[in-house]
Amino acid sequence: ADLAQSVDAYYTNVGDLTGIAPGPADESGRIETISIFGTLGSATLSGFDFRRFAGRRAVRSTRISALALDGPRIRVSGSGFGHGVGMSQWGARGMAAAGIGCLDILRFYYSGTELTTIADAPSYAAPSVEWP
Repeated sequence: ADLAQSVDAYYTNVGDLTGIAPGPADESGRIETISIFGTLGSATLSGFDFRRFAGRRAVRSTRISALALDGPRIRVSGSGFGHGVGMSQWGARGMAAAGIGCLDILRFYYSGTELTTIADAPSYAAPSVEWP
């Protein structure tokens, strides 16, 4: 399905696309919202939904720097891959190639956490559930 059909199914019927505009970005540069305009109306999508509707292979990240409607196509410029949460595999690889150790790499990506063994971790008991 194309973007307009996906928007019609999940938001509102905008008709044929006539324009697109990026909304604000968060502190990491990931687009929070995107407004699309059509012959029958407009809709504001989350950056996540835009990426999902356009296709995760076509739009590899919500770190979008520019959007433009070019006939029936939407031109997207940006950088990055994935969802922006957790460790960048390529970043970690580059750090390792520069001689940074695995524990320092983990501390860099997961600051404020504590690395421990499972045996030393606090135990977690799942809450009990009563079944009729």
